Amino acid sequence: MQDPLGLIAAAWNGLVAAYLAALPATLEDFLGSAALAAAILLFECACLGWPRSSLRALLRGDSGSVRNDLWTFLLLGLGLGWPLSQLALLGLPEAARQALQHWAALQPADAGPPLAVALAWFVIYDFLLYWLHRWSHTVPALWALHAYHHSAGEMTVLTRFRFHPLEAALYTVAFAATLAWLPVPKLYLLALMGASIAHTCLKHSRLTGDWGWLGRYILASPASHHVHHSRDEAHFGSNYATTFQFWDICFGSHRQPDPAALAGLRLGLADDDGGRPQWTALLDHYLRFLRGLLPRPRRRQPS
Repeated sequence: MQDPLGLIAAAWNGLVAAYLAALPATLEDFLGSAALAAAILLFECACLGWPRSSLRALLRGDSGSVRNDLWTFLLLGLGLGWPLSQLALLGLPEAARQALQHWAALQPADAGPPLAVALAWFVIYDFLLYWLHRWSHTVPALWALHAYHHSAGEMTVLTRFRFHPLEAALYTVAFAATLAWLPVPKLYLLALMGASIAHTCLKHSRLTGDWGWLGRYILASPASHHVHHSRDEAHFGSNYATTFQFWDICFGSHRQPDPAALAGLRLGLADDDGGRPQWTALLDHYLRFLRGLLPRPRRRQPS
């Protein structure tokens, strides 16, 4: 029987080998995301001017919250979040992903016209994201992770990538699950995910447009998402949609942005300014996640 140190060493070597094997694809995805984020940063700067832009704030490192946006973007973009989630969850995310890949290989390759399949997949995936996001605000263990995203005290384009590695792993598994069930040709997948990244970067930018009827009924707008990030209790429980605003309308969580309220909106969490050193914050949210998994003690009822 192999000694515990040998098992740990073997697991570590396997983790490093898997990371290096995936690195070329990881870098390809990272460069694509970085290019889209850069385009939105320049667009926002052109609309708002340099003094109010995310680009200025990120380059100057104006606050701890802004610096955490940048560091998390690099951490996840360079693929380091997945190994961290593997260590934190004892290999469960990778086991789930491999099981889904095996299941996907057993599915018929031809599911129908590629464009129709791709669009159907994207609507289903966005529906799943709506409910995962909503549950992340109501299930204590999930909120412990998602709170890292909401701790951003100010919006930048890169707040879109500000996720705890464990929460990012959850979304990776959800992404793999929907693709295993309904395979999408790579070209269509790249186009849809590119559009999604650009849209969600806009939602987290310092632009606050409500996009008129389009933002009210079809696509989640920056204004609606800023309301979602508000620390005002009157705005809690609203606007969970990732892409399609009509999920909020269908399930009773839509709140139409008030232009007057947007001007003085306070973002973030009342008990966390989002500016703590990144590793301290990530570890704290991980420990909160573990505590959230424990059964809650029952309070003794008065006689």
